[in-house]
Amino acid sequence: MGHALRLTTDRTVIRTDGTDDAHLIVQLMDIDGQRVNCPATVTLEVTDGDGLFPTGRTIELSTEAGSFLDGMGAIELRSYYAGTIQVQARCGELKSELTLEAVGAVPLAGQPLRWQSGPPSRMKAPGEDMIFNIARSRPVFCSSYAEGFLSMNVTDGTADTCWMAAADRSEEWIMVDLEGRKSADRAVIMFAESVEESIKTEIEYSFDGKTFLKIDGVKKEENFLYFDFPARELRYLKLTFPDSPAAIIAIDIYT
Repeated sequence: MGHALRLTTDRTVIRTDGTDDAHLIVQLMDIDGQRVNCPATVTLEVTDGDGLFPTGRTIELSTEAGSFLDGMGAIELRSYYAGTIQVQARCGELKSELTLEAVGAVPLAGQPLRWQSGPPSRMKAPGEDMIFNIARSRPVFCSSYAEGFLSMNVTDGTADTCWMAAADRSEEWIMVDLEGRKSADRAVIMFAESVEESIKTEIEYSFDGKTFLKIDGVKKEENFLYFDFPARELRYLKLTFPDSPAAIIAIDIYT
């Protein structure tokens, strides 16, 4: 066990308009002021004022839950009423406190505070064997789109929307940007209709958006195209229709 707790914040003044919060860090220290790497459970509590953690007035950080590791943990705090906020951290007999100031139009003046309960469940850290669609909600670019059939529809995670080009012409294209070079194993493209042999597609990937490499070995099955990435990483995935474009429901990229 450590000798002391150290509770710090990246800012001591926060706005109350819902656009600002403070990043609190709590550390377990030894007698020399060095962080101690040992299992612990730390409780953070707003003892005065309108501070709000994701779980209400209190939150527990623990090594067992994966929220207090290497002798430290962190959490966000915000406020919706102006005034002084007192926060206390506790771990056994150890305590640490800090003061923040919330600034805004409406001060805390005796209003009843209805704190929300904690979340009903906690998400565990993803395991290495889990598969994720890293294209979800990523930006998408295209040569054109018909009204109501935006390019972003292919990464919105729903089968109720799709992308369509503005006209039935050659060389229409659509491209997903992973916003950085990412590791990826395979991709699945879902069309609105069956992928006929007459529908020609050219699929390429790129690391910089300038030089594109062709992907071979694309397989067709009903209204799906699926294939593996030869380099096992990419940033951009581009689909071009040399002849006539087809409507696309989803472009999923898995790692």
